[in-house]
Amino acid sequence: MDINPDSTSGVTASMLAAETAERHTPAADDRTWKPLRILCGYRLVVAMLLVGGFVIDQGQRLFPIADPALFLQAATLYLLLGAAATTLAFARRPPFLWQVHGQVLVDALCLAALIHAGGELFSGLGMFMLVAVAGASLLVGVRLAAYFAAVATLALFGQQGLSHAEGIASSGGYTQAAVVGLAIFATAIGGSLLARRAR
Repeated sequence: MDINPDSTSGVTASMLAAETAERHTPAADDRTWKPLRILCGYRLVVAMLLVGGFVIDQGQRLFPIADPALFLQAATLYLLLGAAATTLAFARRPPFLWQVHGQVLVDALCLAALIHAGGELFSGLGMFMLVAVAGASLLVGVRLAAYFAAVATLALFGQQGLSHAEGIASSGGYTQAAVVGLAIFATAIGGSLLARRAR
């Protein structure tokens, strides 16, 4: 039996159209882009609080900062990248997983720079990293969640090693970094498993 090439191409086009439509159904959107936009909103709020807090407390009376110039640069960069990530999330370009990877990398590097610039007093910013990685892990599988946790933990240990070498932080910071790292792994993997079961 002869197969009409036009009909074959028509079937292929119909399949592609159906697949595209499925990716943009309300149910699929609730599991992907909407949670990603919420995560973007959280990032923007955190970045604005950091920049606003620095501007308001110029004299550093409330929160002494080890490296004010680096802190302001990192906080401003975090805010700008957060705004860009939000714009891309609403535009749905580039693809979803690319955006999740990029946003986790931004969170890890910017928050590690902020912790380093702030000194030991700002080591609690690691909890912001925990929330960011946990949020991203809800959107992906367990392996990617573990990978995100590893990236964040390495960023924490990297900044701790640099701070220790520069005399900004004591050796006790390694213990705190390890505790936060373990919490990040547990939260990321647990969140991914719960999200998979919910789906």
